[in-house]
Amino acid sequence: MSSLNKADKHDEALRLYKQIERNEMLEFNKQLYNTVLMSCSKLRLWGKAVEILWQMEASGMSDLTVSYNLVIRTCELARKPKIAWQVYEHMVHQKCIPNIFTYLSIIRCCTKGYLYEELEEILNVSKKYFSNFLAIFVCV
Repeated sequence: MSSLNKADKHDEALRLYKQIERNEMLEFNKQLYNTVLMSCSKLRLWGKAVEILWQMEASGMSDLTVSYNLVIRTCELARKPKIAWQVYEHMVHQKCIPNIFTYLSIIRCCTKGYLYEELEEILNVSKKYFSNFLAIFVCV
């Protein structure tokens, strides 16, 4: 799947994922799931990305910050800022610790989606990573 992603064959990577999943050919680990999430991101398949993230959680995987970031980025690319915000809130509720990439992506979603109350909230939370000025500069 990784090779298919590198070759920009994201549709084929998703087909392979579905085939492996359907036939239960192997057990997915975090790296394989994240590879599929990258394909979803490139194809802007936010619904599928969210579904895969929930599967990861249901299987008991932990430390899913990178996975959450991929899903939030997918929502950003698909212009689904409210969904991205919901994913972020769920991430925090699950006690998964956001990082600077989480904050940068969710800030872009909030600015592009006119989610100003959420933007203010996230800027207050993310102050330890960077100043408000830098956050606004990155978004412009």
